[in-house]
Amino acid sequence: MNIALALAGRPPKPFSFKSIGLLASIGRRTGVARIFGLNFSGFFAWWLWRTIYLGKLPGLDKKVRVAFDWTLDLLFRKDVCAVHDLPPRPGITGNTSEPQKSKTRFQIDQGNLASSIDTIAPSPRSH
Repeated sequence: MNIALALAGRPPKPFSFKSIGLLASIGRRTGVARIFGLNFSGFFAWWLWRTIYLGKLPGLDKKVRVAFDWTLDLLFRKDVCAVHDLPPRPGITGNTSEPQKSKTRFQIDQGNLASSIDTIAPSPRSH
């Protein structure tokens, strides 16, 4: 509104904003909320936060996808991610004071190989 007034050469009107509340998800199906001056916490506040968040998503397709993902999250336990460090590759040498290059593979989602990256690992020290 003030942009249109400024373009028309008129003085802007004062801006005012009043929030109806605050919401936060703090993890493990727990949240905090202040709605119209009333405080809530726990599962109800978390559910309220998710419900309002879902309602503000643009497009029905995104709302359905997020609601489906959240429903699965409620019904099933979390996936486990395992990180395995493989032995150093042949041909990579260096003196004991320099880091050794090794191949690390990350396995995600029930053993499917997602990616593999080179990492720098400190060399083993002899005692």
